[in-house]
Amino acid sequence: MDRILKMAENEQLYRQTRENRLIEIESRSILFGQVSALAIAVMSIGGGIYLLATGHNAVGLTTIITAVGALSAAYFYGQHQKRPKPPSSPQTPESPEQSRG
Repeated sequence: MDRILKMAENEQLYRQTRENRLIEIESRSILFGQVSALAIAVMSIGGGIYLLATGHNAVGLTTIITAVGALSAAYFYGQHQKRPKPPSSPQTPESPEQSRG
């Protein structure tokens, strides 16, 4: 009996350690994605400002609008994914009389 309990405790410890490691990896991945997005956004907007300052008005403005639009789209897409989905209504099976048409 003690051996079975010891095996169960070891298995539980292993699973908890593995789960904690996966959470840590996922957190790092999210942080890396956010930092990368920030760097790309800053470079894009900075490049757009540089283009505006050097007389390339249309290209500079387009670059800035595209960068801000992409950031906005990513934000709203993320917010949409976080929303809980409403439960679907139960489907009633068709009766044989309805399926004859």
